[in-house]
Amino acid sequence: MSVTNQTELLLALEREHFDTVLNTAESDYVDFKEAPYHLKSPNQKWELAKDVAAFANSQGGVIVMGYRTNRPQNALVDQAVQHRPIQKALINWDAYRQTIGAWVYPHIEGLTPLWFPADGAVDSGVFAIVIPPQLEATKYFVVRELDRPDGTFPGALGVPTRQGDVVSWIKPETVHHLIREALGVRRSGFTRAIATDQAVLNQGQQDRVQARCLQVEDLAGWPNVPFIAFHSIPGEPIRRPNDFYAESGLRRELEHTEALRAAGFHIGTDAPVDIQIDGSLATAESRRALWLSPDGFFSAACRADEEFLGWYINQGGRRPIVINSRVLAEFTLEFTRFFHKRLKPLFAGPWSLWLSLVGLDRDGGVVLGPEYGRGACRGPLQPTSFLQVKSLASPGQDAYQLLVEFYALFGLPPDGIQFVEAGSVSESLLLAEMGK
Repeated sequence: MSVTNQTELLLALEREHFDTVLNTAESDYVDFKEAPYHLKSPNQKWELAKDVAAFANSQGGVIVMGYRTNRPQNALVDQAVQHRPIQKALINWDAYRQTIGAWVYPHIEGLTPLWFPADGAVDSGVFAIVIPPQLEATKYFVVRELDRPDGTFPGALGVPTRQGDVVSWIKPETVHHLIREALGVRRSGFTRAIATDQAVLNQGQQDRVQARCLQVEDLAGWPNVPFIAFHSIPGEPIRRPNDFYAESGLRRELEHTEALRAAGFHIGTDAPVDIQIDGSLATAESRRALWLSPDGFFSAACRADEEFLGWYINQGGRRPIVINSRVLAEFTLEFTRFFHKRLKPLFAGPWSLWLSLVGLDRDGGVVLGPEYGRGACRGPLQPTSFLQVKSLASPGQDAYQLLVEFYALFGLPPDGIQFVEAGSVSESLLLAEMGK
């Protein structure tokens, strides 16, 4: 048995088909380790940084700990030959993350730690670090500390890449050429657009948001359905909460979200939550979808047609679909309520909120009016758009700023936003007008 790509590998591990991984050769997408990195050793810290940076400088990959490797006779590369579970107590992901952050520059986006099995009651298993593909604009990732065997620092740096089953280093001549090229551009008077760290981070987040929308579209079966989605992303990946997979924890809360109105336009699906191959939790029914990654990236999506966002005011097959502004306001507030209650406390730093419009030219199009039930409606400036804001102090404030931007994407002022009081979407006004 063996697997042939990263998706097959993670799926086999998720299903606990550990023997299926045997005979899989190390390659440009996987590196097997029999034991975890011992971070008390400077050399082991350097090994971790080097291995992660090499995948980040290539096309991403997975470091899998819990398999012994060997090179069979006549084989060219090492293969996984024995499943050897490791004790979960030996892995401190915070220490791993901090080591990578301290030894690799710039910051690598989206690192995801995964245990197989994920059940916290099981004390051993296979541990994987998933390194997603990185933006070309952020490369190369430099290992900025190379220690001698005795732990002393010689003051060097290196740029590792992954070539098949081995880590190779960019030659000094190549690094020299790149530096001379950059200096030559400056000296010749040309201007080069240098992205700030924040701009690079924003682009990385937008790439994740766009990819998430494709995942949601596939999960919910909406290839021809217009939909919107809200997303929350922490300023840096968080450690997966201990109750992430627990039946009484986040997994259950995604299945049965607390709502202002049980029969209202909330984010809950009341559908089973499935574990995805990257360890995320996802659930969907015909009208709504939720997706939560272990690192805190959360998405809530809904249809933008008469079945949800256009409820009640689009009877008789009306086209284009007119968005019901009361439904929109309630769904937005329910998203920010869940985010503030369950996710924002997990990370004290800044959070980004993203708004996505997807395919609003599908099925006859989607329009929005300046006021509920009145005024000339307008279509979106672009049928598919992505926009970011920074999270504020309360669910109501966040809901209001998201809706302000939503209306702006239709070229409309915020006057038509429902249930607003003092720059905030008010729970009490919503309940007073919509009932419980």
